[in-house]
Amino acid sequence: MAKTKLALFEGSWQKVLIKVILLLLVLFVVYRILKGVADWDLFKKKPKSQEEIEEYITNVLPNTNPNDNSTPVDPDTISDADAELIANSMETSMIGTGTNEGAMFTALTGVNGENCLNGASLNKIYAKFGVRDYNGEMLDLYGWYGQELGSALFVTNVWSSDCVDGCTSWWDHCRDLDFMRAIWNKSSIPVNF
Repeated sequence: MAKTKLALFEGSWQKVLIKVILLLLVLFVVYRILKGVADWDLFKKKPKSQEEIEEYITNVLPNTNPNDNSTPVDPDTISDADAELIANSMETSMIGTGTNEGAMFTALTGVNGENCLNGASLNKIYAKFGVRDYNGEMLDLYGWYGQELGSALFVTNVWSSDCVDGCTSWWDHCRDLDFMRAIWNKSSIPVNF
């Protein structure tokens, strides 16, 4: 019985290389499309009600320790006024047409990572954001992120910061949604966007 060759590896090395590169490109496009399908509304959880979010902020959040073990009285934790300013800047960055991801990430990490917020600071920002109207639906900050950052199939921006675990260099390939999730992993709020 004669052995058969795989057609992909037939021909000169240049033709084989081109075929392999094209195959990898096709696989990448299929991966990005499938990843985008996973972000469709059909697969998303139903958002919490305004009452559930407010109850969580009032009764549960103050009694949970952030993943980085920071506390509201740590010297590195931002003030309530600063938390409110950042929460308002989150809304400003997302309201209207388009999303200003750069402004959001700068507010949470600083220009060069000099504003490394700890988990307690992030908890304060989430609480100050509370529940706000997003196109007629009352959503928390995570709900806003889910609406604004999860819709693009082909996102070109790659983000990095020394203060974001898992996204410290361009080579980590942290896109918008992945970078925002990595920022909020320090908090005690389960990342569900």
